Amino acid sequence: MVISVPNAQSLHASSRALTDPLVRATKRALGVPTAALARRDRIPPIPGLEEIVANAGLELTTVRHVAALVIPAPLDRLMPATSERLGVTFERRHRVRRVLATQVLLSAVK
Repeated sequence: MVISVPNAQSLHASSRALTDPLVRATKRALGVPTAALARRDRIPPIPGLEEIVANAGLELTTVRHVAALVIPAPLDRLMPATSERLGVTFERRHRVRRVLATQVLLSAVK
């Protein structure tokens, strides 16, 4: 079984936690309609995910940080090819992979 979850400890998640409320407030102030976002439970850090997997009767075999985002959104949309190249390059570097990865893949077996 493969489980994919957002990387709650990434720079991307941290920056979104700061910028999203500012963007919503600015849109409200300008009268721009905003979609109502459903509130979600926070994704636990890796040890918490390991516990959830174990409690489900599965054995965790692999944890892999993927989808590195080097140029922050929405700036990455201005230069998609550069953003992708940097993401692929930094995904190979073990030291920064955990911080730049936007997703965590967990592989587990019964």
